[in-house]
Amino acid sequence: MGDILSPTSNQKDEFDVKEVADIFPKYYILKINNFDDVAKDTLDEWIYFLKNSEIKDDFKAKGLDEAREKMRYENLDKKSKLIYNRFQEGVRIEKSVIYTAENDKARQIAKNLKNAGVSSQIISQTTGLSEEEINNL
Repeated sequence: MGDILSPTSNQKDEFDVKEVADIFPKYYILKINNFDDVAKDTLDEWIYFLKNSEIKDDFKAKGLDEAREKMRYENLDKKSKLIYNRFQEGVRIEKSVIYTAENDKARQIAKNLKNAGVSSQIISQTTGLSEEEINNL
């Protein structure tokens, strides 16, 4: 119909752009079947992964470590995934318990220092608690 997509006045102000294309990323189509499986740079490492569903140990491209871990997880059988998920939940709980214990310890130290007449600013620097948290003790 000949309509041209233009940014709204809010988009023009917020993003300092003149055209919609200046806001949104560009997309590329990669023909991975034409790739010769020789990774010369990090882009080639990603293309190799996309084509072969494999990440070689010597690949260093940003994000491939996360993709490798996700691939390992996805290749687990159902029982192994359940065991892994339970383990991860245990790790999260353990970290939460440790964080809570450390925070409780910091709060107790702050309370003792406050009772001893130490300033909130010094207590904050010492314990890592905010002055507001210290004043609320």
